[in-house]
Amino acid sequence: VSINCGVEKLDGFSGHSDYNQLMSFVQRLRPKLRRVLVNHGERKKSENLAMNIRRMYKVPAHYPQIQEAIKLF
Repeated sequence: VSINCGVEKLDGFSGHSDYNQLMSFVQRLRPKLRRVLVNHGERKKSENLAMNIRRMYKVPAHYPQIQEAIKLF
């Protein structure tokens, strides 16, 4: 399988950010966001985060199920 993608480094972002920090991060990126995939964390909290991103920022957000295939483009 040939993979053609770029890698971006996000400085100032922690894997241990709380809800407010994550929402603030999304807000700063929002003008350029096309979609958000929440792919790490406790199921209920991650589903809630994705729902609130959709509601507050009008950006498509999804918490994929385990082994769910996601088409990126």
